[in-house]
Amino acid sequence: METMIITATAMFLASLVMGLTGFGFAMVGIGIMSMCVPIKTIIPFIFPYNVLMNSVLIWQLKAHLSVARVIPQLLFFLPGGLVGSLLLVHWADASLKVMVGITLVGFSLWGLIQPEPILSRSSTLWSGIAGFSAGLLGGALYMPGPPVIVYNTAIASDQFQFKVDLQLFFLFTNIFLLFGYASLGLFSCHSLKMTLYYSPCIALGLFAGLLIFRKLTHRKFKAVSTLVLACLGAGILARTLL
Repeated sequence: METMIITATAMFLASLVMGLTGFGFAMVGIGIMSMCVPIKTIIPFIFPYNVLMNSVLIWQLKAHLSVARVIPQLLFFLPGGLVGSLLLVHWADASLKVMVGITLVGFSLWGLIQPEPILSRSSTLWSGIAGFSAGLLGGALYMPGPPVIVYNTAIASDQFQFKVDLQLFFLFTNIFLLFGYASLGLFSCHSLKMTLYYSPCIALGLFAGLLIFRKLTHRKFKAVSTLVLACLGAGILARTLL
């Protein structure tokens, strides 16, 4: 019962954040659920939700879509994803949870600084570094977001390009990870059934996120969400290490 409550809460909060910002579903979902569920079990559980949300957001923002902007990140994602998938299989769950905690804390600290754009235009070098790092975190933890979010924030793209570029990147990486995770035997009929059971929590979270988005300023939400992620990461690290 405790695991079910934690899972339902994680799905609601993760979808709420996704509805508000366009990212953060995996970070919040895995960050909460990893307190009581192994990483290898969480990934196939939340995978279908993430793909669906990416597809919906791309369709909504299709007028701002440009595949060329995302290609360098995708090309470098592939080798990073292969290395990350190997880490997922061969590393102990405690090691993976430490990576989750460090990722959440580091990303949150960066977010709280609220940096201004530092690159005047796209950089192939930094785009490639972001793509490889995203592949590493995506393959091992199903958290490809932080590196590409940092990069896209740094190049001063408008909010529509920012959001649709992230969704296009996440959709392509999800397709890659689908084959990778399937070849590792992570998916099962049981995990897909469990995914369907928590669909109402996802729908409710998305609806709440859209409502809050209309009333909450971006700066206030950013401060709250990054603080929550930092607390989650610190809690996971403390629980795993102690």
